Amino acid sequence: MNSNIVSMICVGMMFLATACIDNPDKAQKHYDLAIEHQRADRSEEAIEEYTKAIDAFPNQYQSYYNRGLLRANLGTLTLAIEDFDDAIRHYPEYSDAFHNRGLAYGGKGDHIRAIENFEEALAIDPEASDTLYSKGAAHLAVGSYTRSINSLDQAIKIDNKKSDYYAFRALAHTGKGNDELAESDFKSAVGLGWNAVLLREQVNAIKSRSVGSQ
Repeated sequence: MNSNIVSMICVGMMFLATACIDNPDKAQKHYDLAIEHQRADRSEEAIEEYTKAIDAFPNQYQSYYNRGLLRANLGTLTLAIEDFDDAIRHYPEYSDAFHNRGLAYGGKGDHIRAIENFEEALAIDPEASDTLYSKGAAHLAVGSYTRSINSLDQAIKIDNKKSDYYAFRALAHTGKGNDELAESDFKSAVGLGWNAVLLREQVNAIKSRSVGSQ
């Protein structure tokens, strides 16, 4: 065999071996820089640093998760879902990753996949009121009013100080024709700071759809 070819193969193998060695210290430096950028609302720079952290240490699930959050906020939902996939692959008990992957699917209009992810998150953390709320909102989006109410009932039982919980339950009760319960939740939502005009418009829109479907 030509000696030059042998030399090239050996160098190539050494490069591959070096590339496969995890470098957690380097990853931590990039992770810390990413956190600084993220806190300063420099999303693109933060994403770049999280990517470098992942390249240096691919098992760092938090980098995937944080990059996924940033990508979701920027509207690149498919990439965000891929990051949450990787975070979950490295940390299968990461309830927040399931929750945010569900939100990303919901943002893409895939409410069924969203609900599946919320259920996965709740299997890990059954008392997560925001996840229960998200599940209720997803059921509302597909017209499953009873299931929406059940999820929102649980969320409010855990935390009864969030206006959006009552607002969405008001909408679900409206869809079910529970006008008195809807009005009670309407008042609770507005009392906690929800926009009364917007919520009334949403309630009326659901009533109009219900009348139109009869």
